[in-house]
Amino acid sequence: KIPVGAKAIGSANTFGSFANDPSVLYWNPAGIAFFNDFEVNFDHLNWIADIPHDFLGIVVPIDDKSSFGISAVSVNYGNMERTTVEKPKGTGTTFDAIDLAFSVSYARALLEQVSVGITIKYVTQRIWNESAQTAAFDFGTILTPGFYDMKVGLMLSNFGPDLSLAGSDLIRSYDIDKNSASN
Repeated sequence: KIPVGAKAIGSANTFGSFANDPSVLYWNPAGIAFFNDFEVNFDHLNWIADIPHDFLGIVVPIDDKSSFGISAVSVNYGNMERTTVEKPKGTGTTFDAIDLAFSVSYARALLEQVSVGITIKYVTQRIWNESAQTAAFDFGTILTPGFYDMKVGLMLSNFGPDLSLAGSDLIRSYDIDKNSASN
């Protein structure tokens, strides 16, 4: 949910309809239909608390009406110190956390005014001993009605099963009062 592309962010996240660089893979896969050249885009952002957020997008034209794209998004939270109730200032051990998404997209112009696209993505999250994986789909279309330079984009994103963490540290027993049998 962290936006990509300086131009997209600067246009209030409305990039999905006037796409002209590979970061449109994040916004609307239909945007790559009319790409004529092989293009690569890499974005790096130091997000809140200097958390690195990276995006790589590659678009390969198949013909004059369709293109193929691949992209990857990464958020790496880095090493964090482990704390517990008994040791709230830290235990001396660390863990890391990372979110990744890998996508494959295809777009085709159905008419000069209409393009459609689909993205299949693999999403994974990991924090300490817990992880989650799922697959999701994005569907997009762009309509160019020929009225001035107007374009209308529609994007339906992240269709797929829920992403839920699983791992050995999710369920822990904790006895807040060891002297009482009633808790």
